[in-house]
Amino acid sequence: MRRRLIKEATWSARETRALHEFVRSDEGAREKLALYGSRVKGGLNMLGFFKSGPLFREPKHIILEGMHPVSGGHRIRYQVVGNNSGKPVVFLHGGPGRGIDHSIWSFFNPRKYRIILVDQRGSGGSTPRGSLDYNTTGDSVEDLESIRILLGVDKWMLFGCGSGSFLARAYAQKYPTNVSEIVLTGVVSFSPKEIDWLFRYGASEHFPDAWANFARPMAIPPKTGWEKFLSRFRGSKPLSPGQWFSRPAGDVTLLKIYHHLLTEGTEEEQHAAVLAWTNWENTVCGDAKRSADGPAFEQASVVARIASYYFLNGGFIKQEDMARGLNVIRAHRIPCVIVHGENDTVTPIAHVMELVRAWPEARLIMVPGAGHSIVDPSFQKALVQVTEELGGCGCLFKFGKQEETSSS
Repeated sequence: MRRRLIKEATWSARETRALHEFVRSDEGAREKLALYGSRVKGGLNMLGFFKSGPLFREPKHIILEGMHPVSGGHRIRYQVVGNNSGKPVVFLHGGPGRGIDHSIWSFFNPRKYRIILVDQRGSGGSTPRGSLDYNTTGDSVEDLESIRILLGVDKWMLFGCGSGSFLARAYAQKYPTNVSEIVLTGVVSFSPKEIDWLFRYGASEHFPDAWANFARPMAIPPKTGWEKFLSRFRGSKPLSPGQWFSRPAGDVTLLKIYHHLLTEGTEEEQHAAVLAWTNWENTVCGDAKRSADGPAFEQASVVARIASYYFLNGGFIKQEDMARGLNVIRAHRIPCVIVHGENDTVTPIAHVMELVRAWPEARLIMVPGAGHSIVDPSFQKALVQVTEELGGCGCLFKFGKQEETSSS
C-alpha cells in the first residue's frame, strides 16, 4: 500500500522525500506531518496520519459497534476502530457522564491500536440516557469486563481521563490479570479532600467570581416529610458563598443542594442549576468552549446530573478499598503512566503526589503550564508520546521505569 500511495499521489519533491523518510522510520513523523499535512490528502489520511497538531485523525471506518445489554436495564454503546489486529486499548471518558462523542480520544495511532470506545452508563449513546438507577463505579467495572469478553480481548490497556482514571483503577484492582498497562490523565479520586477542594474551600480561592456564581444563596432542600411541612411556614435558610468556608471539612451540603435541584427541582430550578454547574466546571477545568446553551443544554444536563451524583457518593467506592486495591495492582506489576497538568485546579498536583507516593512504580509525567483540560496541545503531545511508546509489544516500558533501548 505504501508503494502504491507514493506512486499515485502528486507531491513536490520535498514532500516526497519526507514521506520516504516516514516510510523508513516513524521517528520524527509528527514534525513532518505538521509541515506537509495541510497539503497532502487522501493517501496520508489512509495511513492514519494526524489531522492537526499532535493528535491522530479519528478513523472514519468503524470496525464494530453495538448496544450491549447489561444489568439494571442499561444498554452500553461501544465502538471498535483502528486496527482490528492491533494492541487493544479501551478509552474511559470522564465527566462523569461526558460520553465518547464529547471527549477527545484520538491519542492512539490507528495503525497500531485496536481502539475500543465505551459510553459509560447514562452517558453518550448508552441508554437510558442520563439515568442514575444502577449507575455506580462497580456497575461500570462489570460492564467493561462484559464488553471485554464480548469482543474476545485477552488483555487490554486502560486509558482513563478525569473520572475515567478512577474507573480504570477500580477495574484494574478487580480484574488485574486482564490489564496490560494503565494510562491515567487528569486523575480524579473522589476523595474527601478532593471533594472539599472543589465544593467547599480550595478552588474557590482561585476563581472567586465563578465561585460566587456557583455558591450563590440557595435554600437547603428539606429532607424529611416533617421538614418539608415546616418549610412551608418558615422557609429554608439560604447560605451565601462565603458561609461555605466556615462549614466543617467534608461538608457536602452544597453538593446535596445541587443534586436535589438537578434531579427534583422545577424546570426553572433545573435549568439554573445546570448553567451554574457547567460554568463552574468549565472554570476549574480551564475549558471555556463547553456550553450549556441551546442544543448543548441536554448534554450539559446529563453531565451535571451524573457528576453531582458521583461526587456526592464519593465515586461509590470507599477510599480504604481503593487503597487496598492499589496493592493488588502493584502485586500484579501492571505498568502505569500518570500524565498530569502542572496547573490542574480540579486535582492539584499535591493531591496526585499522594497517589504517586502510594504507587512508587507508576511513572509520573507533569506537563508544564497545563491544567486539567486535554485541549492543551502540550498535554495532547505528552499523551501521544506515551501511547506511541506503549503501542508496540510494550517492550519500551518495564515495570516502574522506561527500558533503555539499543540504537542499533
